[in-house]
Amino acid sequence: MADMDTGTQIPYFLTATHCIDNSSSAASMDFFWLNRESSCGADDASSVQVSGGATLLHSQGSLDSTLVQINNPPPAGTLMSGWSLESVQAQDDMKGIHHGLGNPKQFAAGTFSNYARLSGTTGGYIVYNDPLGDFFQVHWDQGITSPGSSGSGVWATVDGQRLLKGNLVGGSSSCITPDEADEYARLERFYPYISNWLGTLSTPLQGLLNNSGSLQALTDGVLLGRYLEGIRGAALLTGITDQTIDIAALEDRIAAATANIDIDQDGLSTRNKDALLITRYLMGLRNDSLIEGINLSNSLNNTAQLVSGAIEAFLSGQ
Repeated sequence: MADMDTGTQIPYFLTATHCIDNSSSAASMDFFWLNRESSCGADDASSVQVSGGATLLHSQGSLDSTLVQINNPPPAGTLMSGWSLESVQAQDDMKGIHHGLGNPKQFAAGTFSNYARLSGTTGGYIVYNDPLGDFFQVHWDQGITSPGSSGSGVWATVDGQRLLKGNLVGGSSSCITPDEADEYARLERFYPYISNWLGTLSTPLQGLLNNSGSLQALTDGVLLGRYLEGIRGAALLTGITDQTIDIAALEDRIAAATANIDIDQDGLSTRNKDALLITRYLMGLRNDSLIEGINLSNSLNNTAQLVSGAIEAFLSGQ
């Protein structure tokens, strides 16, 4: 996976927790790169083996997702994958690439079906359709996955580019049942846990009042809330400052800051959720105190961890 610093080429690697879940297993990893045939069915596959293992960065069992950093660089000819944190829409085109059963590179082509929640059982899990779930299902029109495909990626087309959306958890597709769905973990749900490694070096958001310093709860938090409530002009500054402020420039700064301020990912930008969450965060509230009393039942970011990650991304200018 690529990070958002174009000046580095750090080899990050996404897989499943049920494949790699501790430092020892990460250190034991061997990588077989460019394992592919010259054409479908050519039976002429070769690969480049790179030993040396990897360093575990984070493994999140609840999402069945793990990020490692490969210790020795991949060979020439490999590429860093871009990725996207945008929600996938019904019938979006999806492509899976994997090495099921240890075979040379295979792919499957299909469409996004639905978001889902997984409930673990002995030897497997039950899938529930859930718009707020941490996973999603894909139905294939061509190809399947198979044992050994776990942890492999799936890519969606975003603005004409193939971008990684998550890692394979499991599924029911097979040569006998090719129409059955496979389940993937949502990368956007894993991202708050790994943003320290993949995040951007963009310029942090400046204080709105004077376009300098960091945001402050009792000035910038209030300004964000008032703006989202529809307040404009001098009324934005009531009780905040006696300074002479260029109102037009202030409104421009707030408008830019609030363009993508849907912290809880409920499809809305509001004072009572988004601005309030940011204000609480700026005041130092964390964990349960951050989200206490706020209804997140219809929000994709419905935990303190996910909300904190979204606020950190907002403050960092992402």
